[in-house]
Amino acid sequence: MTMTNNTFGGRDLSLHGAQFRDELLAFTAPATVLRGTVLGRVTATGRLTPWSAAAFDGSQVAVALVPSDVVATGAGDVAIRALIAGEVARSRLVIAADGNGNNITAALIDQLRNIGITVIDVAPLGDSAVA
Repeated sequence: MTMTNNTFGGRDLSLHGAQFRDELLAFTAPATVLRGTVLGRVTATGRLTPWSAAAFDGSQVAVALVPSDVVATGAGDVAIRALIAGEVARSRLVIAADGNGNNITAALIDQLRNIGITVIDVAPLGDSAVA
């Protein structure tokens, strides 16, 4: 199932034209996967897991993003609506190993673009007084 959401929000991950698909996110222990986390797919199971450039199980290839925090209370699969296409704010991307987006590379952005996710640099609007 694919859903479309046309939104724009300063603090949102998705900027425009987001499309989602129902997926399973695999957990090996209790954990939280943060909104904006890049996901890969483990080839052997077909389940999503946080993306890792160093992986060799298929999850080294970006396939989706987490649109909101996902909390697992134990090992197992959690049903999510993964973001699979649309424009997203670069500042909202997360690499799970880092817990932030400081190490988002051009190669990762290329992977996301190849699957239909366009990463946009968005400068937040400051609080400026109008004279």
